[in-house]
Amino acid sequence: MILARAVPTLLALSLASYAAAQQPRPDVPPTAETEESATETPDGLPEVMPLPPVPAEEKPAKKAPAKTPARPMAPKKALPDGGPEMYGVPDKAKAAAPKEVSPCAKTFTPLADAYRKAAEDMDRWIKEIDAQTSATDVMIKKLEAEVEANEAKMTKLKLHEDAASQSERRELEKENRQLWADLKTARKDREALCQGLAKQASQRVKEYNVEITERLKQLQSGR
Repeated sequence: MILARAVPTLLALSLASYAAAQQPRPDVPPTAETEESATETPDGLPEVMPLPPVPAEEKPAKKAPAKTPARPMAPKKALPDGGPEMYGVPDKAKAAAPKEVSPCAKTFTPLADAYRKAAEDMDRWIKEIDAQTSATDVMIKKLEAEVEANEAKMTKLKLHEDAASQSERRELEKENRQLWADLKTARKDREALCQGLAKQASQRVKEYNVEITERLKQLQSGR
């Protein structure tokens, strides 16, 4: 019974509070917001204003992964006393070492050394010969070039019958005769020099043979 009597009372108080809230205050001018909030629906209830949209949650931008600094290369460590062979690396010094020959083959080494010594001496002598004969060869090539140039000029002058051309041709012929004489002399000198060097070569070979024969005798005698 008490609850039944209290319900109408509470309802009356709620409607009175609502009506008082809807009445405009004389000291406060109405605003657009209050006018909108006072709008009623056709059924007499105040219109419910829609709530403003909830802003979408902004996701933080992904940061680029930091670059990992390159690891510095460790300095090369010196190999221990065991040498490179203990790591499977061949020792170049040992690999380049010649194989030791047998005692029998070793007895032929002095004979081979005698031949090697003769070849080295011959190479040095050939360089000396080149130095002696180079000047003569240069002079011969120069004389040959001058003769060929004069021959070409004389051939052209033969096509002209005027006195000046004939006089020039005779001068070139005279010059060429001297050039030919000098050229023949230079060629003979070179030939004589080569013959003299050939005789010296014969003497050198005899000296080489003396040394080689001595080494051969020592090999055959077993000394």
